Amino acid sequence: MTYQFVDVCYDIPTATKYGSKLDLGSAKLSQKAVGVAMKQAREQSIEHVKLTFNQLGCAGTGVVATGLVGSKIRVLELWNNEIGGRGMIALAAALPGSQIVDLQIGMNRFGEVGARALARALPQTNISKLCLAFCTLEESGTRWLARGIRDSKLTYLNLRCNRITPRACAELAKALEGSSVTELLLGGNDIGLAGAIALAKSLPRTRIRKLTVDCNKIGEKGQVELLIACASTDCAVECIKFDHNSSTQLVVAEIAVVRALRQRLLVLLRWRKIPRDLVRVIGSHLR
Repeated sequence: MTYQFVDVCYDIPTATKYGSKLDLGSAKLSQKAVGVAMKQAREQSIEHVKLTFNQLGCAGTGVVATGLVGSKIRVLELWNNEIGGRGMIALAAALPGSQIVDLQIGMNRFGEVGARALARALPQTNISKLCLAFCTLEESGTRWLARGIRDSKLTYLNLRCNRITPRACAELAKALEGSSVTELLLGGNDIGLAGAIALAKSLPRTRIRKLTVDCNKIGEKGQVELLIACASTDCAVECIKFDHNSSTQLVVAEIAVVRALRQRLLVLLRWRKIPRDLVRVIGSHLR
């Protein structure tokens, strides 16, 4: 079913409503059109708003933030909208009073400034799913974000491709201890071996069940450390993916070793090369 906005404006396209979803992705909305769209979402009690690829900028994001007040929006998609630090500050300020539970703001370069504002707001929100992929958080932004995770309601956290360093990963790992996060995506960063070791030490004290650390240069030793941690009876991890981390990949044999000893770990990888020395290392640590 389709409908048009009540306050018709020349630059507002017809939107399609799927149940309670308003999809205006790639609609090239003007700032005025965004305001009308948010007003309509509030009046129609729409729960899911998609505004991806609209080049909203900081000003447009501010309009979205204002529109959250009094709305029923639970899912907000803002991928690739040129949201900078100021835009993220405005959005973060509106989150505690909103009904948002799923926030997707990947591919927006708000860096440390935006991460700091979001971290301060998170504990006061109901957000359980947060996607921050490709947001150039880097070390400083990640460390700020870590401060807001522990007391938040987050269960899903996507931090793919943010240039996260080993030191930032270590701080993030400590913050995850005691948090509600059950699924963590860390692929495409720079956590290295040191970051993998820090993560491995914290995993048994987290609720993480699914972990992705592909493309992080953690090497074979980093993979072994994570497998050993995941095999602990205190660890909740059920699924881990870390392909593209070394020339030889841990797969079938290692899974068999871990399963035989703990009966509960599944590792998702593609390659079939089996380094026998690593099998022996894992086996010796798990006896």
